[in-house]
Amino acid sequence: NMMVNSRNKGARGERLFSAAMYELTGIESHRNLEQSRNGGHDLVGLPFAVEVKHYEKLTRGQIVGFWEQALMQSQDAGLPPALAYKENRKPWKVRIPIALVYQGAWMECPDCGEIHPPHWMDDFEYSMELELEGFAYICREIVGMNLEIERQQTRTH
Repeated sequence: NMMVNSRNKGARGERLFSAAMYELTGIESHRNLEQSRNGGHDLVGLPFAVEVKHYEKLTRGQIVGFWEQALMQSQDAGLPPALAYKENRKPWKVRIPIALVYQGAWMECPDCGEIHPPHWMDDFEYSMELELEGFAYICREIVGMNLEIERQQTRTH
């Protein structure tokens, strides 16, 4: 059964990525068991909605399609998108929006009133590819900042 086979391969990719991230960050992440039921992102525990793809070979077209998927799922999750992908015998790559790193682009949205990057910056052309170590560094920094904010809030309340 092709479907089951591809699902098992997907699950294996998620476990591999999760283990690699744990090794680099100490942050535990696990497969999102809700994902198949309601089409959620693949991993829970990282400060991103991570979509994981593990293929023998990947074309740019496929990666663009996966990026679209990652964007949609990140909106549902309320977390920034990340697309982690790996081809056989090659290292992991992780794609995130440039706007996450360059916050000068953020503005008040005329539609929702919240501060976020303009929607055109969601496009694949405005994403960037990181090595696993670079993504791990950003995750550690975000988690560290969040913990610091929580500590300050508990001090003031």
